Amino acid sequence: MTENLKPFNKGYDERRNVNGRPKKIFNLIKESGYSKEDIRDAFDEIGWQTMDDLNEVMLDPNKPVILKVIAKAFLRGADKGDFRYVSEILTHVLGKPKEQVDVTTQGDKINQFDISLKL
Repeated sequence: MTENLKPFNKGYDERRNVNGRPKKIFNLIKESGYSKEDIRDAFDEIGWQTMDDLNEVMLDPNKPVILKVIAKAFLRGADKGDFRYVSEILTHVLGKPKEQVDVTTQGDKINQFDISLKL
């Protein structure tokens, strides 16, 4: 069982991720100097475009970088069927909806009772 286990080599080892975890897309956008309002406006502009329009945004050198980043996230999501990038940006900009889970009462109301101490 332990014959497949090898200790890490000092210095270079192909199993190590020396660059760390890649930055999330929202952090990259924020580091570029854009605010939440800028990102929300870009989503308003990009969200209703066709695939051809998104490709035109990507190729147009006069478009702002924020539009290109969001267009690329939409294109990547559509190509791979994975909209994690778009979802991540939307979650940071709009916030997550409040989630409620009732695990104890199965939808019934909890009976309230009063405890009083007699001294």
